[in-house]
Amino acid sequence: MINRPKKIALTLLLIGLFGLLALSVFSYLLHDHWDDRVNVTLADGTTLEVRNQGSEWHYFSFGHAFGFGGGDRRERLEFERHGSRFVWEGLYEPIAVQFDGEVPVVIVFDRESTHSDWGLRYYRKEYDWNEQPLSSLPRRIALLNMWGYDPDQAADCDPENSRFQCSLTAHLWLCISTGKHYQDIKHINATAEFLRSFLDLMH
Repeated sequence: MINRPKKIALTLLLIGLFGLLALSVFSYLLHDHWDDRVNVTLADGTTLEVRNQGSEWHYFSFGHAFGFGGGDRRERLEFERHGSRFVWEGLYEPIAVQFDGEVPVVIVFDRESTHSDWGLRYYRKEYDWNEQPLSSLPRRIALLNMWGYDPDQAADCDPENSRFQCSLTAHLWLCISTGKHYQDIKHINATAEFLRSFLDLMH
């Protein structure tokens, strides 16, 4: 027969375990989850299948004036090339997977930091995934192929196209060329002259 102190301890343990289980279920239900497979076009013209998994808090919207939620983003990319398997995990939204030779590169958009620090980041895998200065991203692979990529907006990277001049790709090129943070150039439209010169350096 269980004595009273042990019975109380067992009851508290069961309550605690039930509470943790309920909290886990509640948290799962309030998160949006995704598991997609997308074919992306690499800078060299070949295609790559990327599995994109992730989750984030559900955003509750009440018209255009009020909403809450979002954040706590988790992203996972998985892809294979030439017999090697790669997995990238992070907090930020992937906007491109590219290869610098045989070295995988992931470009992301950071919306998880404070608003003033939102911007573009770039990671490459030598042994581990490490963030690198955006200005060091090779120009020949500075092309988007995931979130943020709008084929119509990119308009085949036409420097004369006004939509391309204000695209996220153009802003990425400005960050690479100037060394400035995304927040400092996000309201700037790239000039046709700048875009032409960047394209020339890509080849």
